[in-house]
Amino acid sequence: WNNQEWGVDEVLSQLMQAGDIRPCIVVGIDNTSLRYEEYYPSEICDDVPEGVLPEGFRPLGDEYLKFVVEEVKPWVDSLYSTWGDPEHTFVMGSSCGGLISSYALCRYPEVFGGAACLSTHSSLENPYVKTCQKPAAEAYLQYLQENLPADDEHVLYMDCGDCPIDSAYTEHQAAINEMAASLGWKSGNYMYRFFEGHSHSEEDWRSRLDIPVRFLLGMK
Repeated sequence: WNNQEWGVDEVLSQLMQAGDIRPCIVVGIDNTSLRYEEYYPSEICDDVPEGVLPEGFRPLGDEYLKFVVEEVKPWVDSLYSTWGDPEHTFVMGSSCGGLISSYALCRYPEVFGGAACLSTHSSLENPYVKTCQKPAAEAYLQYLQENLPADDEHVLYMDCGDCPIDSAYTEHQAAINEMAASLGWKSGNYMYRFFEGHSHSEEDWRSRLDIPVRFLLGMK
């Protein structure tokens, strides 16, 4: 949307050619003009205090994930020689894409074996209303605590930089890290990385893309 990209094809091709990750395909799914709405976790909306979200706001996260799980994935599996089980199916995104990816892992643990969430929009900052964001972030944290699948069956990668906009996530991400540890998620299943000097940009996500990809798809 802003004429920038992650270089996913170049990064993954290099990793596969080097034998660092398992052979894989990537399915890129475009977002609509309602990006914030369709990446907003629907089940969290009811727990967000009044005034944080705009009047009439309708989260489309459940509809989006239903589209991915019931339409996109079966279509891909019918066209390509895929292993369709959760052990070989992962979801990844940045910012609000990281938010919906973590939600996907909770909503469909029988479909996704892992998620990579870069610069996760953990504050749930609303672009229309610029106040009262902490309660929204707390609702997201509570949802993850209650719905993350068993750590020995799934993997979760999260990261964050310290330059705008990422600097707004550090407090919330620290709380997520503590929560994951309290649930028993260990280093083999949960990875968090902090990147000093990294901003909320495709350039920085590209520079570290190999790390979450190796975590999800590394040779076993």
